[in-house]
Amino acid sequence: MRKTQEPSDLAALGALVRPATARGLKALLQRLSFVLELNADLEIGNHSAAGALAFLLSAVPALLLSFGLAGAVLELFPHASLGFQTWATKFLGPVQLPDAAPKLFAKGFFALGTLAAVLGLLYASRLFFASIRKTLKVIWGSPDHAPKWTDTVGGYVLELVALLVLVSILALSEAARTLVFTNQSQLDPDMLALMTFLVSAVPFLILWAFVAVTLRLFPHKKPSRLQSTLYSLVAVTLFSVLAAVLRVAINTDQYSLLYGVVANLVVVLLNVSAFFTLYFLAALFLFVEQNFDAMLFGRYYRHWGEAKPPFPDNLLFRNPKRLRALYGRTYQPGEVLFRAGDAGSTAFFIEDGEVEILLPGGEHKDAVLDVLTPGQIFGETASILGEPRNATARAKGVLNALELPAEVFGFYLRADRFASKRIIGTMADRLKRANSRTAP
Repeated sequence: MRKTQEPSDLAALGALVRPATARGLKALLQRLSFVLELNADLEIGNHSAAGALAFLLSAVPALLLSFGLAGAVLELFPHASLGFQTWATKFLGPVQLPDAAPKLFAKGFFALGTLAAVLGLLYASRLFFASIRKTLKVIWGSPDHAPKWTDTVGGYVLELVALLVLVSILALSEAARTLVFTNQSQLDPDMLALMTFLVSAVPFLILWAFVAVTLRLFPHKKPSRLQSTLYSLVAVTLFSVLAAVLRVAINTDQYSLLYGVVANLVVVLLNVSAFFTLYFLAALFLFVEQNFDAMLFGRYYRHWGEAKPPFPDNLLFRNPKRLRALYGRTYQPGEVLFRAGDAGSTAFFIEDGEVEILLPGGEHKDAVLDVLTPGQIFGETASILGEPRNATARAKGVLNALELPAEVFGFYLRADRFASKRIIGTMADRLKRANSRTAP
């Protein structure tokens, strides 16, 4: 009996999984299409390059400062401190001056190089955070109100605190890494593996925290905590994979001194460029998540009436089941959608059927001012201006329409570059028809 039931159970499970998988894949491709379009329209690649440059400017003083702090911590462990100085000197390579390492580390935090690094880091980090804020403002736009001075000062304080925490964590992680590898012969193999994993995970966790926090706090329209956490995790994971591939593909140890320096610079540039590309792609995905319904309607309306929309829009946007599930409405013949004077902020899009627009009050109380057909938008005046309805809308027959909330329709008008032209054309045609109907 069990053998005869298993195939049917598997078939039923497959019948449930396949549509859900197809819907999930389609939704992902829709979001990816919006992200790529925004990436091209907003020229995010240029902003990624600016962010990468600002990061490189701030990375050098941050590295020197973290080295100085790590050296100060490791002064408590002379054997490990000597090993750390050797590693740092090798890392700095040809840019070091004769006996620069003793000068940098001998006096710990108060060394002149460390103090210079602090000043350079404060200036470069301001450029770095300003570059990120500007790009996120390009994506999300500016807030409707001017920021208060307390918000500005609070932002600077937040950046400074984040900077101090970042440098402190880097310094402590480098100190911990040095202590672990200096004393690895004295550690249990399992403990050594655990400590190595924890120390190696610190850069990943720092990047994840940085991406998640900035994408959560910097946009004026805050993404949800869950979405910012998940998208930042995906971005940092992809970056870590790309960085690992680069390390394998470009082995700088096989080159001589000069070519090794060049190879290291190439790897650093590629890593930084990849990081900021993924960072701003994650920001675009969060922006699309916030405004997905409006963007979905905009693409659907853009190709309304076209016999064959271009690829891939013909596969992704011809049948927006999500819009119908959320905003689809069905009205019976003669049913009134709204009356003149009613409060309302939604706009309507006709998918199937016709709508009669009736004159309000006066001797032409029941006179039909206009008849709207599929593909037309109405009720937009109240949605845009927030005023009461200035006419009555009634279904002429069975009517299927989308009732769009003000925030969805408003974002469509602001963000879709084709929206204003289409809405103005629709209103002009409607006025022309109304004039022809009321002309003597």
